[in-house]
Amino acid sequence: MSNVLLFAENPRELRLMKNTLTPSLEDDAPACADTFDRAYARLKLNGADLLVADVPCFTYAYCRFLSKCLKLCPGMAVLVTSAAANKEVSSSVWRLGATDYLLKPYRPDWLVAAVHVILSKPGSDIQESRMDWRRERSVRWIGENLRAYKYKKCFQATREYVDSLYDSLDNAQEIADGMLAFAAGVVGLAGDYGSTCAYDAKTYLGRATFRFEQVQMGYRYDAYAVFEKLIGRLFDLVEKEGLSGVSPMQRIVTKLDRSVHVDFTLVEAARYASMSPSYFSKYFKRETGVSFVNYMTENKIEYAKLMLSESDASVTVIARELSYNGANYFSKVFKKYLGITPSEYREQNGTHKRLSLD
Repeated sequence: MSNVLLFAENPRELRLMKNTLTPSLEDDAPACADTFDRAYARLKLNGADLLVADVPCFTYAYCRFLSKCLKLCPGMAVLVTSAAANKEVSSSVWRLGATDYLLKPYRPDWLVAAVHVILSKPGSDIQESRMDWRRERSVRWIGENLRAYKYKKCFQATREYVDSLYDSLDNAQEIADGMLAFAAGVVGLAGDYGSTCAYDAKTYLGRATFRFEQVQMGYRYDAYAVFEKLIGRLFDLVEKEGLSGVSPMQRIVTKLDRSVHVDFTLVEAARYASMSPSYFSKYFKRETGVSFVNYMTENKIEYAKLMLSESDASVTVIARELSYNGANYFSKVFKKYLGITPSEYREQNGTHKRLSLD
């Protein structure tokens, strides 16, 4: 028997969740609540094994609601669905102690699968089930974006999974093991592109295993960097196999997204696109809404923010990593875009959490 409570203030959302989950739960029809007070009353009366909560945004009221629900039922799992920004959802979910989340729009079968994974193992096995589900979902998401040749989204998915490991686990060895299992799943995607591609990817993973083991003694950014190289290797192999169905613009965008560590000029980008520099500049601005220079600079600034917040690398090292001509010039560009210097950004956002086996 499974005791599931569905919560949504929006009647349509509540009805959709109920209609999606009821057939899969067989005789265990989920209970429903459309206000905070009704959810509290239901939990006080009957408790729940799982709360599926629709959270449009993480305001104080919704965060307080989730915290109070978990206090009422400490052993209850919580699955959050939300249309908020991915970064906001992931950070809030782990901070509040919820089990997992689904971003809207999601397919109905994803909701059913998430609920069944959470309910499948009781007690101490729930944590392992959560991590398995997160890993499978992240690998699936990377696979979809690998087929679409969207590098930035693949790298984002790896960062979010690494974040989920760091935010939900305290043991460095468990985090390292989780990253190795995730890497193996990502490498397995290469099998869709032929045996040669799969063999090359597995060979690369073997060489990368040592790097993952070293991450357990490093910073969160160290893990990002290892996965960045792994994803980059996959994209190299996929490109070698051919990019049928990928638009010319997507190929260009991915090339730029993968060039954050080098000084990739307008002339080089135009040559890659088989266009003249002047035509490419106009074409890129028309298709993306931003200039080539701004696009490349924004990519570098976003990467710099990762290094500043999740590593102890000096500003000089970060400038060199992003191919800027000196730390002073990098700091000037950074301040132009964000209004503060790199050092000020680090003071406000840096965590530098270093893991150790001790």
